[in-house]
Amino acid sequence: MIVKEINRNIRFESRKPESKYKCEYNNRNDFDILRINIKYNGEVVEVYEVESHFLPPSKSIHFNARPTEKGFEVFGRTAKVAPFIRKV
Repeated sequence: MIVKEINRNIRFESRKPESKYKCEYNNRNDFDILRINIKYNGEVVEVYEVESHFLPPSKSIHFNARPTEKGFEVFGRTAKVAPFIRKV
C-alpha cells in the first residue's frame, strides 16, 4: 500500500480568514492513501486520510480552517470527498 503524505501549515496570522488550504496530490493513481498532516504552531496536531479512488481527478482538494479557543477547526472540505475523509 502506497501512502502519499502532504503537510499543511495552519497560519491564521498570514492568511485571510476565508482562504482555503490546498492539498495538491497530482495523480491519484500513483498512491493508495492520501494522508494530510495538519500542523499548527510547528507541530502536527491533526492527521486525515482518504483512499485515492475517492479523490477527484482535479489533482487537489481544499479545506478551510478557523481559530478556536483550543487551536483551530477544519471545515469546508471538498464536498464530494468529505464523506470519505477520516481523522486518524
